[in-house]
Amino acid sequence: MLVDGGPSTANASDLAAAHPAAMPVDRIMDAARAELRRREGTNCKVLAIPDSAFVPVEITGGGDPEYAVILSHARCDGAASYFTGTGGSVIQFWSAGGDAPILLLSHSMHGFTPTADGLISVQHGGYCPGGAGPGACVVTYRWDGPEDGFQIRSKRLYDDGHPGTPPEMAYSWNYPLPG
Repeated sequence: MLVDGGPSTANASDLAAAHPAAMPVDRIMDAARAELRRREGTNCKVLAIPDSAFVPVEITGGGDPEYAVILSHARCDGAASYFTGTGGSVIQFWSAGGDAPILLLSHSMHGFTPTADGLISVQHGGYCPGGAGPGACVVTYRWDGPEDGFQIRSKRLYDDGHPGTPPEMAYSWNYPLPG
């Protein structure tokens, strides 16, 4: 049975007002690049972050994508290693909803996997209690909303004293592959 709910354009605009579209990726790119220039401008006279560093992910459960900015692809004065080290690469997560992009989380990671309400990441072993460089720390973050942001739900250490293999991550710190 079809029920006429009025002109379809009115229904579409009501729906759009109730569920605003995700922000265009170029606004996320501009905001992330501006923030990195602000933070790192003293150390990086020339900072380049290619478009390939921006990866859409869903980690807040809101339906619209957030963007992971995988800074292993960034260049600081031509150096490829400024944002990388034994902890992997700095990876930032930016919101794509609302009126302006917001940095939600920034941390060095070897990789991450989105979950329904956050993400799981592999980080430097030293991030876990009792851990050190040779180990891996698997950290689970939960999204607790815009006021509380991401909260650590759990940490698990993998090293010679804590055997096992860390889970494979959906995104590696060098994803997408350079070139």
